[in-house]
Amino acid sequence: MTHRSIKIRDAALSDLDGIADYTFKAFGALALSRYLHDLQRIFTIISQHPEIEVAFASNVRRFAVGQHWIYYSYTKQTVRIIRILPQKAVQKLSESSIKYGPHQEECTEISKEPKASHAKRAVPAPGPHPAQSAP
Repeated sequence: MTHRSIKIRDAALSDLDGIADYTFKAFGALALSRYLHDLQRIFTIISQHPEIEVAFASNVRRFAVGQHWIYYSYTKQTVRIIRILPQKAVQKLSESSIKYGPHQEECTEISKEPKASHAKRAVPAPGPHPAQSAP
C-alpha cells in the first residue's frame, strides 16, 4: 500500500476554515471534532487509494464526505487537495473553477496522518466537565 504525501492548496485551507466556523457555530465543538476526524480519515484513504473515487475532470477526482466534496489530483508521490466544497454549491461550478482556481500552485504539505490543525483553532479548549466543577 502506497502512502502519498498530502498537499492542501490555500483555497482548500480557506474552505476548511469556513467549514470549521460554520460547523462550530451551527452544531458545536463535538460535531466539529467529529467532522474534522472524518476529513482526516478520508485524506488518509485518498493518500492510499486515490483512484477509488469518481473522476470529475482531467486529472481531478472528487470524494464525498458529509455534505462536502473533496476535489483532488494525484501522482505516484503526492495527493493535492484542491478544494473542499459543499455538494449543493458544486452544481453551480464549472470544471475550470475547480481545476484552475486563483491559487493553483499555493499549497501546504501535511503529514501522512493529516491533522486539520488549521481549522481546529476554532475549537475552544475544553472546560471542566459540569459534574467536576465546584458548587
